[in-house]
Amino acid sequence: MLRIGKSTPQPISDRQKGLRTLYEQFVKLYGGLLRDHPDLARESALAQEQEISASTGQLKAYKTAIHHAAVSEDDKKLAETEAFKTTVAVRDELAKTKELPKPMDVVGMDCEMICGSSLARVTIVDEDGAALLDELVRPRNAILDLNSRFSGISAEDMQAAVMGLDEVRAASCSFIGPDTVIVGHGLENDLRALRLLHSKVIDTAILFPHDKGPPYRRALRDLVKEKLGFFIQDRTNESGHSSLEDAKAALDVLKWQVREDGEP
Repeated sequence: MLRIGKSTPQPISDRQKGLRTLYEQFVKLYGGLLRDHPDLARESALAQEQEISASTGQLKAYKTAIHHAAVSEDDKKLAETEAFKTTVAVRDELAKTKELPKPMDVVGMDCEMICGSSLARVTIVDEDGAALLDELVRPRNAILDLNSRFSGISAEDMQAAVMGLDEVRAASCSFIGPDTVIVGHGLENDLRALRLLHSKVIDTAILFPHDKGPPYRRALRDLVKEKLGFFIQDRTNESGHSSLEDAKAALDVLKWQVREDGEP
């Protein structure tokens, strides 16, 4: 049996069911990798279940989030319609139709997702925190739940979205080149939703590891409070997360670490 970590408002029996659902999806996703990494599916399922449990209070919301996460985890099916592309490949395609600006050296990135990992908003900021790109993304499939409490995205927002996945990925790569360093928190989720392969990243979730070790992760809001002394992602604010705020915050936390490393 997969063991669950700290207690939360959801009944243990329902959490065990949710954990099993996620575990089965990760087994399908990782396939042959499990021969060499037998704990990968278990650790991934445990980490995602704990994140969902912590971010949802009521049981109904928890079950909905588990369903959306499990449905979205089948990357083999997703890849049939939304394949990954490298930064180089996207920029090469863009260069056929227009002259590209010089890519940034460093950017901060954060994405908001709905229905598990369906991309809904992409925000990219420069190293000073100024917005380079902040776009809502038209979904390809029907929206089951905007999860506005956490995504910060309303139905009215989505009606105003003009870019699809291909367009927003191309727009992102107008600023991001193969040598650009992308800074963010939990970047594998953002790049996965954007369907972008990029090798030069600094992930503050890895830079500041949890004291219990993987698969546990520290929340960005906790890092900002501890290192910078202010609050983000106010849980009393019903407007939800701001990807612009989170992208800036990840950069600021990294800058804090750079200053600390530079002091004698």
